[in-house]
Amino acid sequence: MRAALASLLATLCVGCGEGRAADSHGELRLEIDAARVRNLGWVASDASDLEAYDAVQDQLERRLDALELGLAVTLDPANARLSVGPTDRLATSTRTTIDRYIAGVGQFELLLEATAEDLRGVKDLATERARLDTWRAAHPDVPVVRFNALSPAEGGPHPRLYWAPVRGFDAEEEPPGDGRGDVFPLMLPDRPESSFGARSVEGLHSWWTSSGAATAVRLEVQERRALDLERFVAAAAGRRFAMLLGAEVVVASRSEQQWWGSSFVLVPETLVDVRVLSNGIEEGAGPLRAD
Repeated sequence: MRAALASLLATLCVGCGEGRAADSHGELRLEIDAARVRNLGWVASDASDLEAYDAVQDQLERRLDALELGLAVTLDPANARLSVGPTDRLATSTRTTIDRYIAGVGQFELLLEATAEDLRGVKDLATERARLDTWRAAHPDVPVVRFNALSPAEGGPHPRLYWAPVRGFDAEEEPPGDGRGDVFPLMLPDRPESSFGARSVEGLHSWWTSSGAATAVRLEVQERRALDLERFVAAAAGRRFAMLLGAEVVVASRSEQQWWGSSFVLVPETLVDVRVLSNGIEEGAGPLRAD
């Protein structure tokens, strides 16, 4: 922690191991931790391991569908593993980015707020929200994440639209985000360079004001992703960001005053303890492990 004029920065670095994620067969192979899937709330606490595996497969397929790279997810339930491929036909840099993005699903993802302008064929988000509300009314005890697994033909959302519960939402207080309450519309990336997951994060830092209160978060990515982050943030001018942590989202806006080459400052709309977020990433709390 060090003082700098009116600000004090408390750095909470996150060790995101590099590790090899893909093998010589042109596939990304991952081991699934069913207990962590249940802890995330992707399935009920008493769900079977097979239900947990299916939920993970659904989550990865949604993200890959949005990227439109022709990658498929193959589940091996007997060995609690899945594979993503073929990846050997991708450029090395793209393959590395995708490997790290997918391996970190369920831990951390930096996403943008979805708008109708981003979603081809969608006139307004109200229609999409009505679709979600209809499903929730019919499935009151099922996590919203299961709705995201449905295709539009099945009554699910647009392929790039992802709904997530808002972390720390209190129905008695002013709703955060778009004012629609306990869920928030996220836009899944359609390009590898726009994907930022736990394996690309170098650190999460608390931004301290002179009053001693941590009011913002400085998100730092690995140096190799610095240019990707700069382009991503520049293209998102005026947009709200979202940090998807497990199954919940922290909605935030960007601070225009602070920018470093491989990091930028986000101002959460709800109270968030950066130490908890950092510990969650550092401990590898996600449901997937590179095989």
